[in-house]
Amino acid sequence: VTKYFVMLVIAVVIIICCSGIRIVGSGNQAVVLRFGKVVGDTIEEQVHNSGLLFAFPYIIDEVIIVPTSNVFEKTVTTHYSGENTGTTSSSGYLMTGDRNIATISASVKYVVSNPVEYALSVKDIESLINASVSNAMVNVAAGMGVDSILTDGKDTFATSVLDFANKKLSDVGAGVKINT
Repeated sequence: VTKYFVMLVIAVVIIICCSGIRIVGSGNQAVVLRFGKVVGDTIEEQVHNSGLLFAFPYIIDEVIIVPTSNVFEKTVTTHYSGENTGTTSSSGYLMTGDRNIATISASVKYVVSNPVEYALSVKDIESLINASVSNAMVNVAAGMGVDSILTDGKDTFATSVLDFANKKLSDVGAGVKINT
C-alpha cells in the first residue's frame, strides 16, 4: 500500500510540475502572471510569442493567452434606444449640432495593440469599445450639422469618431486600437 501511495504522490508532483508547460498558438501571445503580478520589467520580457512556454506550475504562475493577430469586428449598439416603431431603422439616434436627429449605425474593426494591457485592464472589452465609440459618435455629431454628417462630411465624421474613440481607449489602457 505504501508503494502505491508513493507512486501516486510522484505522479501528482509530475503533473503539477508539467502544468506550467504551455504551447502558445500561432497568432497569439502570452502574458505570465506570478502570484498575480506580471513577470518581467519590460514589454519584451512580459510578452511571450507563439511557441513553447515554460512557466512555473499553475499554483504559482497563470498564463493568459492573448489573440494578437486577429481582427475583431463589433457593431456599436449602446446609443440605440431599443425601440423599433416600424418607421425607423434599428440604428442609433444622435442629436447633431444644428439640433436635428440623425440615424447612424456603426461597426468597428479593432486589434490588440498591447497584450499586457489587454490581458490585465479590462474584463469586457466589447462593452468598453461599444461605450467608447458610442460616446465618440455623440460628441462628434454634436459639433456637426446633419447635412454634413449625412453627405460630404461622412469621412470627416468617421475619422473624428475613430480618433476620439481611440484616445478614450488609450486613456483607460484597454490595449486595443480601432482600425476602421
